[in-house]
Amino acid sequence: MRAASKWLRSLAAPLLALGVGACAGAQLGTVAGSADPSTASADLDTAALTRLAEAAESNGNALNAANIYRRIAERQPSAAQPKIDLGRALMRNGDFDGADAAFRQALAIAPGNVDGQVGIAQVLLARQQHVEALAAFGAILEQHPKNIKALNGAGIALDAVGRHAEAQEHYNRALAVAPEDRAARNNLALSKTLGSPNVR
Repeated sequence: MRAASKWLRSLAAPLLALGVGACAGAQLGTVAGSADPSTASADLDTAALTRLAEAAESNGNALNAANIYRRIAERQPSAAQPKIDLGRALMRNGDFDGADAAFRQALAIAPGNVDGQVGIAQVLLARQQHVEALAAFGAILEQHPKNIKALNGAGIALDAVGRHAEAQEHYNRALAVAPEDRAARNNLALSKTLGSPNVR
């Protein structure tokens, strides 16, 4: 059972984790010619800030990316996408409460935004509220049956509650839509391991 638990914890990684490093902190000051990130970002337009946030993410600095996305969201209070971007960055930084708030703010602006809905479901999954996460992903899949993130998320939640055959069906559905999806492939392999009698 201990082995199964270890495998299960690793299932969420392909879906939720994009890595956290520490390379982009200096970039914010460099771009605007200032060592103070807040001063530098104040001098940049929104498009430049977005590029800077994306650079921070690509370098693994989720915290810096979140700070930049927060500034963009403040500049565009009626836009949902900056709040989605902020929520994702906060998720990668492990701030699930902040991510949940950001996704809910996005949905308050655009109630049908599937990225916001997926984000809230992923927060539930990260909090190990597997039953609630499964219900949330299921509701998304009723409207968006080919959503890869929802299929993977539902699969992870199903594995977490021991419903491995159903989980594998979801991963296979994801692979039918996107055959090269690495998360679905990894999750499927891990699910098959979890369902093996050797790890019960």
